[in-house]
Amino acid sequence: MILPTQKTPAQRPHEAPIQNRGATMRDTWVVLCSIAAIVTGCVSNRAYRDHDSRPWANQQAQVDFVQGVQLDQYEPYTIEKPNHRFDLSYIEFDEKGDYWDRRQLGWTVQAIKRAAGARDVVLVVYVHGWQNDASNIRGHDVGKFHCLLEHLAEADQDRHRFFGVYVGWRGKSVPGGDGVFREGSILDTISKGIFFVPHELSFYSRKNAAARVADLPVTEAIFQSVAATRKAARESGHQSRTILIGHSFGALLLEKAMAQALAAKVISEAPGDGGTFTTPADFVVLLNSAGESIYAKEMIDMLRRRYISRKGASGNEISAEHPLIVSITSKADWATGILFPVGTQLSNTTGTFRKYEWDTKFGDSSHDVSQKEYFTRTPGHNNRLISYEAKVAEGTARTPTYQDSDVCSAEMLAAFRRNLREPLTGPKGEVRFLTLAPTGEETQWELRPKIADRLQTPYWIIQVPKEIIRDHSDIFNENALAMMARLFRVSNPQSEPGVMTTAPRTMRLADPGATKKGQ
Repeated sequence: MILPTQKTPAQRPHEAPIQNRGATMRDTWVVLCSIAAIVTGCVSNRAYRDHDSRPWANQQAQVDFVQGVQLDQYEPYTIEKPNHRFDLSYIEFDEKGDYWDRRQLGWTVQAIKRAAGARDVVLVVYVHGWQNDASNIRGHDVGKFHCLLEHLAEADQDRHRFFGVYVGWRGKSVPGGDGVFREGSILDTISKGIFFVPHELSFYSRKNAAARVADLPVTEAIFQSVAATRKAARESGHQSRTILIGHSFGALLLEKAMAQALAAKVISEAPGDGGTFTTPADFVVLLNSAGESIYAKEMIDMLRRRYISRKGASGNEISAEHPLIVSITSKADWATGILFPVGTQLSNTTGTFRKYEWDTKFGDSSHDVSQKEYFTRTPGHNNRLISYEAKVAEGTARTPTYQDSDVCSAEMLAAFRRNLREPLTGPKGEVRFLTLAPTGEETQWELRPKIADRLQTPYWIIQVPKEIIRDHSDIFNENALAMMARLFRVSNPQSEPGVMTTAPRTMRLADPGATKKGQ
């Protein structure tokens, strides 16, 4: 193949065609501009979704609070447009963690109330991670989240209204590569090559940004959306389900917000021994979490010491069998497995850490271990915390073929539907899920425990191979979605096939000051 800038054997330099000279000059300028961008530029600290697009609103001239051209903040459910049988609203936060425009929260709550008042509703909140934001750049998570919502609506066969909330922040700070040039083109390859090192090194600055964003405004936005869903559904005689999903640094952000909300719920609603309270959300999924494992350890410690009903809980109660939080990490995720510990080892070199010496009654996670271990490893790469490992039970492990982009692949739906509707289990009740090859071959996977049964809690940390999630960003391939569908089902065990809505889930925790008789 002869590239535009290559010379044929019969062509001397001074004989280059005029159009090739122009292409060469253009390519040179693109490369030079890309190099200049590394030195002088970055992705703007800006909002992308601040256009009030509510169709029922009084459309007077909008007062703009942010700079630049803005996309629609709200995308309504419609059957007139393909692949949009869901509502989608955006709430964005700036580099310091404050709202870009606080009105986005109000607009979102209004839209949620209208949707939940019309029919049973499933709220899905998604917090993106590294190398993403709320823009429409090809390959970003906006298009992939569209497809997840569409897959849920398709598999649900229009039983419920699905409402998505996309929590946007500046997860991408270095430009170049994805979405700028035609995928696989020479310029696309050159651009990605030039920006490879800055892209990877931005991991550390974006981690710090995520820690700033994980504060009061984002916690308010997430759980105000949940509260609006539940209240509007209850008042209109409908049911609701609330699912929170976080990826990468978005998982870190979501986990910190969830911990704060859960602690507040425990203290305000269940002050006595064995009190029952409503959980802040019905189900939380953390994907390739890029947070320090100290946050997972702290929550697991609380649950191991205060959680009352461990096995056999029925109804809508959260239990060790039907968890509240599931964290899934790929063994092939080099960002959280390699980049994270390298950077955090350096940043924590001069830190002051204690050694835990509690006892082994509740496992070894808080006994004879340095605190530093929890600040230099992510949950999915910390063997002291991993609850389950996904292993092949029947069939052959196969690498995923598809990955959602802006076009939802129908081929990805077969396994997704089956896992959502069929409660697969192993001979001893083990959780299983299935994946399907493009040719139809079925593989059954099993979640095999890595922690003793008595230590299992409603916070599962699962490690998966590359055949489920290929790398850090590969969270929307067909095998990963199949596993998530099964876990959605696990969190809602008594629902009818395919139905995910119930009354809000409940939980019981013991009073930490209570003592047993004789103690």
